[in-house]
Amino acid sequence: MGFKLWVQLFLLLAFIAPHLASARNLQGSRKGDNRKGIHGVKAYLQRYGYYVTQNETNSQTNAFDEALEESIKSYQKFFKLNVSGALDKETLDQMAKPRCGVSDNFTTAGGKLGGSYYAFFPGRRIWAPEKRHLTYGFIHDYPSKYVPQVMRAFATWEANTHFTFSQAVGGQTADIVLSFERRDHGDGHPFDGLGGALAHCFGPIDGRVHFDAQEIWDWGIRILQNDLESVALHEIGHALGLGHTDVQDAVMWPTMNFGSRKTRLHDDDINGIHALYGN
Repeated sequence: MGFKLWVQLFLLLAFIAPHLASARNLQGSRKGDNRKGIHGVKAYLQRYGYYVTQNETNSQTNAFDEALEESIKSYQKFFKLNVSGALDKETLDQMAKPRCGVSDNFTTAGGKLGGSYYAFFPGRRIWAPEKRHLTYGFIHDYPSKYVPQVMRAFATWEANTHFTFSQAVGGQTADIVLSFERRDHGDGHPFDGLGGALAHCFGPIDGRVHFDAQEIWDWGIRILQNDLESVALHEIGHALGLGHTDVQDAVMWPTMNFGSRKTRLHDDDINGIHALYGN
């Protein structure tokens, strides 16, 4: 293993250790408790569309309130965990997984969060009927070594939809624009560094797709890497108008495991895109 990979491994382990300690501290927390770190759980659940409170001050405290209990139940229901409203090990483990930075609070086909099928962006935003050829481009010194993964992801969507895709000559003018970004990058949705949110997208017809430049992408020790093609396939689904499904094997499932790959669309993904644009 080269020096650079050792450094990345060290940084990853340095990131994981305090998070594991925090998780152990919070395990078993339930309504009425007040433990250090609970405000972080509230922030996480608020970011992904679960924690809603009329009093913003409440979201910054470590008090395990009723709103947090209800949001944890919604989160557990979506991810098919034991619906207890408490922070058990299974729930904390799920929260620790790398994931898409887009909220899970989408309009589903059944109009209910946690439906057992595909979901759509709010307002069911889609590309216009005459817009079935989309261009994509790379900006902000996008690394050339990660272009083939994105091209394969577009080819997979093309093979399963009425869309065709081609790379634009000028990246800024493309329908879908992809870039690597760090921390606060000016779109109101800052990345959180190593671990956490891997990427996000702004849906039709905005078309921006951002990958977190501080993540570990496609490198030597596969068990600790994130597969860029899989994440790109997911984010392109958002760019076409799909939300997060609760079907775990689908590409549009919100979380990823280190070292895992999803490079083929699931029936749920295909049914979702056909529901938006026709078979």
